[in-house]
Amino acid sequence: MRIWQTKINSSVENNQIIDDYESNFLKLVNQGVVGAEDRLSWFETIQNTAKKRGMPLVKYSISTQEALDESNLKREYRGINVFKSSMTLDIKMAHEGDLFALLNDLRKASGLYAVDKCNIEKFGKQAVDIENNMKAYCELGWYTFRGSKTSKGKNNAS
Repeated sequence: MRIWQTKINSSVENNQIIDDYESNFLKLVNQGVVGAEDRLSWFETIQNTAKKRGMPLVKYSISTQEALDESNLKREYRGINVFKSSMTLDIKMAHEGDLFALLNDLRKASGLYAVDKCNIEKFGKQAVDIENNMKAYCELGWYTFRGSKTSKGKNNAS
């Protein structure tokens, strides 16, 4: 009886854990953070923001997705594969507000990103503001997460 009671209690606990974390996990899946990356969402967001704000030049490129070294993760997060795609943005703009608008809009795109580096410079030396007299060059990292096959095997064996 005690063995069965322990199994029942364990099952109830496991169901509670699933209930507690499932909605957050599904939210991350829907946001494009867990699973395959959605590059099209990123490009469409950049293009829409550039068009909406009248930015004359926004060049972007993105590298091949690479897996990050698992040894850099804390022990409790091992078994999760973390992937990074590096994106560069080369922007001609009227003022720095255009850059901030673009970065804010990218938060609405699928995925999770971090700005690794960003340089802004004014290329017109006159005090009179001419249209689109600033440029920015930024490097972003887009991250996606997936469970590793080795962690699934370990979980099944437990």
